[in-house]
Amino acid sequence: MLSYEKGLEPMVITKRILERPLSINDTSLRLQDFLHEMLATFPWQINVQDWVGREYSLGGNANHWRNLPLNIHIKSENAGKDLLSLNVIRFLERFVEGEVDMWGNMYLLSDIRCHANCRLVNTSNSND
Repeated sequence: MLSYEKGLEPMVITKRILERPLSINDTSLRLQDFLHEMLATFPWQINVQDWVGREYSLGGNANHWRNLPLNIHIKSENAGKDLLSLNVIRFLERFVEGEVDMWGNMYLLSDIRCHANCRLVNTSNSND
């Protein structure tokens, strides 16, 4: 199992999140909370719109030489679930397939990893 750690209180992000039946709205709210926590210290603005029409901004308002925010439109719940499970490669594949749109300051993508407040930890044991 993989877990997301923030401070001393781990927030477990596991396959169980994706296995539990969720409404589309639950997944949307969970993704918004997850991204806000994960990118709490990100200095530049990211605007997100998801598949239910929820819109929110992440990060701060620091000046960036590109002088634009990164805009992300997540068009499917499956793309949102990919982010929740930290499956970034599949999320980017969905971008290529058209399930995700990104525009604006694409340079910010390379900085997200440096500022993301998460760490993957293997918490599984050999009995799983």
